[in-house]
Amino acid sequence: MKITQHEDSAVAYHAVDPQELTRVLDSGVDHVGNPVDSFTDREGGWPLRCCLTDSRPGDEIAIIAFSPFGWTSPYRETGPVVVHTRDCPGHDGLFPTQFEDRDQIVRAFGDADGRVNTQIYDQHRFVRAGDGLVRAIDQILTDPRVREVHLHNVIAQCFSFAATRADR
Repeated sequence: MKITQHEDSAVAYHAVDPQELTRVLDSGVDHVGNPVDSFTDREGGWPLRCCLTDSRPGDEIAIIAFSPFGWTSPYRETGPVVVHTRDCPGHDGLFPTQFEDRDQIVRAFGDADGRVNTQIYDQHRFVRAGDGLVRAIDQILTDPRVREVHLHNVIAQCFSFAATRADR
């Protein structure tokens, strides 16, 4: 995984877990039991969560229910994400720059077992397009109570990507 330096912190950016995505695609069923129904993208522009790029015409993609959490709890979220179903180049670990132009909800997580720590609700925030998403992520990750942040689309609330301090 490549690490991107921003200001004084080293941050790693994470797409959906590639091993879990492979398991879902191989099983043919998403995280809530829906069949994986792929289609050929004719126009491009779908925000892909597997490689954190936007799709191109001709890509084989699917909309699946997916949870970025590797644990079970009442706080485990599952939502729609768009992914390649074949020939995905993968994610390089760098900040996906197209998200600077998209409104995002940033949620902080501090507990390794998936419990939401209400002590860090003050770190959750809404970041408007162009208002410095990288800066917001860096600021939140400097809080020692924060283990990782998840970013979500404002309208659909689907998972966009995660970020952690590179030393974690």
